[in-house]
Parts: sequence; structure tokens; C-alpha cells
Amino acid sequence: MSLDELISEVQGLSKIDKLRLMQFLATELVKEEMEITRTSE
Repeated sequence: MSLDELISEVQGLSKIDKLRLMQFLATELVKEEMEITRTSE
């Protein structure tokens, strides 16, 4: 799925589902950042 297709799908979500998606993405970014920090020590 392309980013354009994904954005189109997200626009069709309800407000609560968009908030859940934002929470999921923020959590994923934190996990990735923690991994980068651990591997650079």
C-alpha cells in the first residue's frame, strides 16, 4: 500500500480511531528510538 493510499484510508477513520492510530504510531517511534539508543551505547 502506498503512502497516498494509506492517507486516504486514514482520512476515512473516525476521530477516536485516528487518535488510536496516533497513539500507536507514537509508541512505535518511542520503541524505535529506544532501540537506537541501546545499540549506540
